Amino acid sequence: MAAKKVPTRVPTRAPTRVPTRAPSKARTAVDTRAAIPPPLDMSKIKLKLEYVDINDIVPYEWNARDNAKAVAAVKASIKTFGFIIPIVIDDDNVLAAGHTRTEAAKELGMAEVPAVRASHLTEDQIKAFRLIDNKVASIADWDFNLLAAEMQQLEGLFDMTDYGWTTQEIDCLSSMVGDDCLTTSGLGTGGQRDAAEAESNPAGRRAPTRARFVLGELCFFEDANLYRSWVQGLRELHNFDEELIAEDLKRRLGILV
Repeated sequence: MAAKKVPTRVPTRAPTRVPTRAPSKARTAVDTRAAIPPPLDMSKIKLKLEYVDINDIVPYEWNARDNAKAVAAVKASIKTFGFIIPIVIDDDNVLAAGHTRTEAAKELGMAEVPAVRASHLTEDQIKAFRLIDNKVASIADWDFNLLAAEMQQLEGLFDMTDYGWTTQEIDCLSSMVGDDCLTTSGLGTGGQRDAAEAESNPAGRRAPTRARFVLGELCFFEDANLYRSWVQGLRELHNFDEELIAEDLKRRLGILV
């Protein structure tokens, strides 16, 4: 009688135990405010103006501001008024402010430029100053009523296109009024130009949500939506008769003859 075959038992592999990573220590939050230096005591800072050889001035290698388009206008300004705004440099003559003015001065053949040395600032403070100095300049807005009045007083004395303004901008701010300044078609409604206008007029309008009123030498700006509403009401009142509208306006202004 054959012996009964006993099935062999395949030994099972013991499950591998995955070692658990010891929990890392909780990171301690760093209060970055502690690294910010306290406000400077301005009474102890006495800046000195010095003239530095232009060949010794070092542009900041990682300057985040593209100034190429502004050099020509700055050159014109220096030629007309002189180099009256000093540059700012560190102790190694690296520029902290004034890259455009320095480049303009080089192209004008100037040998030296006035400078203020920011020796009281740390390296990090100078890095921050470079960015902040450019940013705060872009925050400011024009008061178009005052700007128009100033431009009118300078009309014929300076060619403002040499200093960065376009002919269209000047026309809209002087007694020479461009056609586009007298229509509502180009006026914005919410503070932003639409894509079509932005593409056709990349330089942008000075006040896309402001309408320009001109009365002889008087000029002022008003909200575009209010202007549209006022004009539409005036037109409907006189059944879109331009002569009646003009007569009504003259009467309101007290100049009806």
